[in-house]
Amino acid sequence: MRFTKTTIQQATNLLLKSKNVALFAHTRPDADALGSSVALHLALAKANISSQVFCDSPLSQEMIDMGFDQYVKSEFFGQYDLYVSVDCGDANRIGEFAPVFTSQKNTLTIDHHGGDYYSANNCVILYSATAQIIYEIISGFGIELDKQIATYLYAGLCTDTGCFSHSNTNKDSFLLASKLVEYGVNVEYISRLFFKDTSFKQSKFIGERMNKMLSLCDGKFVVIFAQEQDWQKYGLTRLACEGMVSHAIDVKEAIVAASISQYGENSYKISLRGKNFDVQRICAQFGGGGHKFASGCQINGDLYDIIDKLEREVIYYL
Repeated sequence: MRFTKTTIQQATNLLLKSKNVALFAHTRPDADALGSSVALHLALAKANISSQVFCDSPLSQEMIDMGFDQYVKSEFFGQYDLYVSVDCGDANRIGEFAPVFTSQKNTLTIDHHGGDYYSANNCVILYSATAQIIYEIISGFGIELDKQIATYLYAGLCTDTGCFSHSNTNKDSFLLASKLVEYGVNVEYISRLFFKDTSFKQSKFIGERMNKMLSLCDGKFVVIFAQEQDWQKYGLTRLACEGMVSHAIDVKEAIVAASISQYGENSYKISLRGKNFDVQRICAQFGGGGHKFASGCQINGDLYDIIDKLEREVIYYL
């Protein structure tokens, strides 16, 4: 298969020429993956094009509260004339649906991470969020946006910029936010849902994890970690670990932070964050990827051996 770079206009035309589209959000989805996918799904419907959104992972309570569960299917079905991966930096991010996607000829990637070209058509632009690309694509559909589509795009933009506080935030982020808010987006609700609200059990769990954080490399590397029994103690699931890394990187002295959460027997999900420190290169050593200052990977082994491996990589690049 020939992999080509695709412009916004080319991606728009490809979608508009389709009759039935399969949309794939990445595994363990965030609000940008789901917001972008569902917004595109709703916009395609307005353009009289059938589509279905797929994701292989359970949705967090925040995603359910946003109403994404009404549109997302966890089991693949149907035949489609275009297969689209949304917010997936590489084919592995599609998760269990990756074999379905990579076996197709007419494929399109819409993503902002700047990763691999793995589709026949690759609309990859280094924006703050994939939601920005989706907005520009939808703008070429000749349809009118509505509050629901605008809300889902805003959720993706807001969360991927850390409520407009991450280093990937720029004037274009604010310009798009301004346009979307004109449709009646409830800014306070989205901010509270994704950045403030938490349950009492979740607060107790995070408090315990923060109490056990590790300060390494003279305080420049902070690690927060959780194993299965840690969240089960509070009647929670592994979704309780989502966003845990923010508590580690918020330590003033930290230049790089990691959250390590058990994903299976002797298997751990790693999320890395850096303050002007490229963590993508570290995750790449373990087969992962993402953004320059926010990346992830999965490592098999003993928890403390994994911490040692990460510490050695951090020391090398400090």
